[in-house]
Amino acid sequence: PVIRMNQMVPFLEEPSDASKKEQQDAEAKKETIASWEAPKLPALRQQKVMESIQNEQPKKKKGPKGVNPLSCKKPKKEKRQDQPPAPKAQPAQETAPPPKAKRTRSRKMGTVTKAEAEKKLQEATTAPEHKPAEANDEEEVAVRSRNKRRKVQ
Repeated sequence: PVIRMNQMVPFLEEPSDASKKEQQDAEAKKETIASWEAPKLPALRQQKVMESIQNEQPKKKKGPKGVNPLSCKKPKKEKRQDQPPAPKAQPAQETAPPPKAKRTRSRKMGTVTKAEAEKKLQEATTAPEHKPAEANDEEEVAVRSRNKRRKVQ
């Protein structure tokens, strides 16, 4: 189409008959097979047929998977009944002292064994409230040293 301007207004003219005919010929030429394409078409058709046959064959499906070997419990080894277990050499254990008593934690008693904690409780309940002179002296020394530190700061 031809565009013409009439002052500020554009006008579109309809294409001529020759232009329309040439346009139709170009479209028809695109739709038809070219002379150099004709010998290659049978090979292309055969290739497309082979591809479609390959696509029609079903793909192999994956079967169910087994369990995770890392999460499985290992089987226990069976002991033989006919052979007794070999004796283990333990010369160090015979001379070793008995194990220490288990320690318990508490705010009141500190970290001590259960027997020591019970002993301290008995002493605390049976002992009188007054403290020996040596203990009072130690407490006074501790209080004085704390007071000196506070004054220095």
